[in-house]
Amino acid sequence: MDESRRKFDMYPEIISGDATEKTNSEERPLYFLMGKDNMNKAFAHTWCFMPSNTRWAYTWFFQDAVPTLHPGTACERVKLILTDACQQEFHAIASVIGQGKVFANAYHRWCAWHRINRDFTNHTDFKSLLAQVRNSSIDNSVEVALIVRMMWYCIKHYETKEELELALVLIKEYLNEDQTEHKGDINENARKKIREFFVKSFECNKHMLCEASFEEVMTCGNCTTGMSEGQNRAYKKSVHGTRPSDDLAESTDKIIAMTQNSDARKIRSMTHAVKSKSAKASDRAKKAEGLSDYCNKLLLEEHAEGYKYLAYRPDECTFLIKRDYEKFDSDYSDDIDAAHTESEQLFDSMDKWIETQSTRTGKKALQVKKDELFGGGKPSMEPFKKLLCSEIRRVVPRFERTAVVEVWVIPGSENDEKMLVCNRCFKKRGLSCRHLYKLLDRHPKLTDAHVRWQTSYAQYYGVNGEMSKQFQALRDKIDLPGIPITDEELAVLNREYPVGSCQGHEEYFRRSLSGKLRLRGSRKNNHWKSTFASKSFVGVDRCCFACDDMTDESVTTAIEFDSSNLIGETVDRHSNQLVGVGVGTGPCGTSVIGGSSSYQVPSQMMDDEAQDDFAFATSGSTGKRSSAYHNFMPLYQEASKLVDATGQEGHAILRKCLQTAAMEMRQIAHQNDGNQTTTGMRSGPKLSREKVAKRAKTACSPSK
Repeated sequence: MDESRRKFDMYPEIISGDATEKTNSEERPLYFLMGKDNMNKAFAHTWCFMPSNTRWAYTWFFQDAVPTLHPGTACERVKLILTDACQQEFHAIASVIGQGKVFANAYHRWCAWHRINRDFTNHTDFKSLLAQVRNSSIDNSVEVALIVRMMWYCIKHYETKEELELALVLIKEYLNEDQTEHKGDINENARKKIREFFVKSFECNKHMLCEASFEEVMTCGNCTTGMSEGQNRAYKKSVHGTRPSDDLAESTDKIIAMTQNSDARKIRSMTHAVKSKSAKASDRAKKAEGLSDYCNKLLLEEHAEGYKYLAYRPDECTFLIKRDYEKFDSDYSDDIDAAHTESEQLFDSMDKWIETQSTRTGKKALQVKKDELFGGGKPSMEPFKKLLCSEIRRVVPRFERTAVVEVWVIPGSENDEKMLVCNRCFKKRGLSCRHLYKLLDRHPKLTDAHVRWQTSYAQYYGVNGEMSKQFQALRDKIDLPGIPITDEELAVLNREYPVGSCQGHEEYFRRSLSGKLRLRGSRKNNHWKSTFASKSFVGVDRCCFACDDMTDESVTTAIEFDSSNLIGETVDRHSNQLVGVGVGTGPCGTSVIGGSSSYQVPSQMMDDEAQDDFAFATSGSTGKRSSAYHNFMPLYQEASKLVDATGQEGHAILRKCLQTAAMEMRQIAHQNDGNQTTTGMRSGPKLSREKVAKRAKTACSPSK
């Protein structure tokens, strides 16, 4: 579908892939890929009724189907591929990720929800065991929820590998140490099972799960395949969705109809967003005109956090920005006792209500409700959330961080225009952050975000040819790592923050720079700082456990952090990853990869010079261009279908055109004979040695 191809060409950065069963009478798995647009709304763009869930089928899908269905540069612009931990899928994606492959700049990440919820909290090996602990007391329920939150914190919040490695060491210590300082008391059998899962299933796969392993990747906060799971339910639960009795044609028609209806709704919403404005003048003054509502929401949240930070300017081009932890890192100790009392009363009351139920169904319903109220999730009651939040702040390792903001000259600018670059946030989401708004005393504006977040980009890209070219130039050639600032804004910066100005002590900023770790909190509200004297961690700088209110010289003396004993085997991230659209079964079904449309996405229509520029920008110094196979195969397939429809007359036309094109290219090749870029032919001029994808074979498995 043209709209799906256009959307993938606009928003290829994040891809989520998943397979679902019971969508057709042939019992083929339906595998589909999804992305996210500038409103953070999910959209499906590639579908395939797979012959099986085997490695060779996934390899064919990623290596042949996806680039054929999505010509242009979209596949090269994919940053993150999210899937579950299916090994067949994993190895297939690994074979198409890396320089010179389909997804040259992509990384593969496993779904955290599958790892924690499906493999731990809801797995048959752990579910009844954890439920038994939770039901024993309110404190034990908090303790179980805390352990789960620790793992989620590792996945979402640690920004560097050093932070993650130290946190994993501390969590393992927490699961092994005496429980006298813990909120609850978990029996040893349950603790053993939890430790086993943490070490064998979670820690060993940290490079595929945790945000710290994707430091330079634009993730936009995505760590699960939630959008794919939601689409699965829509296909199977919707009134207009697929059914197990449908043949492939019926299922295909239903998927297309559902997608077209969804696209129509989103187009109407997008048009409304472009043309409408906020009713309040104050809202219009705050929002950046031209950016999506979702982007504006994120920018305003970041802008509102700016006042909580302190700044230090050590030199002309550098600012150190750090949160005022003393003022804005408060705890909830004042109302913890009241929250504990209220939670415990309801907890005991629900136990009594469950016992009074005479039917098994009634008991189960009340037990489910109890699990929701005291499970630590969104439906949990507020007093329980306060208890859990307080315990998280006390036990979960949280680190102080100093952001480095630098003033750079924009490359290629005529008047040496400047931009602000933050070393932490912009690369993750492509928009400004709180550290920049600490320095810029203004509301967000259009240039504070990547072009993908603009409403006009969604409305005109692939629709208006001239505007599409302008957007491509902004996206591919002027992709800045920060936000531009005007001379007036730079003058205000120089006036408000002269060189040497410091809102606090210089050491406060420098002690948490990159490579230095320091835990947040004090002895009173931090589990690790209150018990550090009795702990011994090999290779860990004891300054990590230092407190502002501590005078122990053995702690405050600087010891260099040595991560060699903590960091495990390095993993080559580019050896693992995917994306694609159309309904086609390939090797074990129809021999044609689906798609009769002749629509060309803008990146497919780039001229030779633009293709060279993009290839050089995304492929390092090699400047490798997309292969002719990927560029011309869709056109050839379209022409072949027309030949089949027109019969002998069509055969003659296509043969004449191909013979003419071949003759002209031979003449050009003869003129270039002897050139280093032409090598190889049996007779005549030498041509390129670049490998061309093999022609699709007849339907059969690789073993045949």
